[in-house]
Amino acid sequence: MSKWGFAFLIITLSLPVFGDSSNPDLIEKIDETKSIVSNAEKKQRRIYKQVLESDLRVKKMSEERSKVNEKMLSSQADAQELAYEVRLWTQKVKEQRARIAKSVAHLYQLKNPSVLTFLFSDQSASEIERNVRFLKKVSESDFKRFQTYRVSLTQAKKANEDLKEEVRKLLGLKNKLKVKEAKLLADQREKNLLIKLINKDKEKNLELLKKLRSQLPEMDQDAEVAFFEKKGEL
Repeated sequence: MSKWGFAFLIITLSLPVFGDSSNPDLIEKIDETKSIVSNAEKKQRRIYKQVLESDLRVKKMSEERSKVNEKMLSSQADAQELAYEVRLWTQKVKEQRARIAKSVAHLYQLKNPSVLTFLFSDQSASEIERNVRFLKKVSESDFKRFQTYRVSLTQAKKANEDLKEEVRKLLGLKNKLKVKEAKLLADQREKNLLIKLINKDKEKNLELLKKLRSQLPEMDQDAEVAFFEKKGEL
């Protein structure tokens, strides 16, 4: 209904009944029906306002859910990259640990007296000492590299766990928003159905009001039916 139509309705409903006082039941019925129509109109407008407000909340919630979803997908992609880094650093740490073990084994063999006897047959003492120093430096270098790899692995694992936790939180928030949005939409459907029922009942009472007014004297009808005459033109 347009604002002018509503204005005509208010004016019509507020007009006094000039009918024959010898028919008080008719006048009372008209006043009662006008009151029903007026209350229905007020209730309909109030619920419609709630539906519009709910529409805005649903739209805002849907936009927020989309942003959360985008952020979650981005975090999941970052987590996958970090998971790859974790596997990479894990492999490097494993390989470096093996190199250190091998270097230590060589040092142990060179320092083992039972091995030295065998080695002296092919190498001089200075050559063996040089090899020991070299292997010691190599093992120290390998150990430093191992420490670096292990730190990188720890950092990658920590970052990956943080991202996984963020994804879990975002997923929880997304699901909560989805549930709230579904409840709002269900509430909207109920309110829209209620508006239709109210409107149907209101139209029925408007028809009844028109029929009741037709029973009034002609002069009173002219004073009372301005809204009905204009309704089809609005």
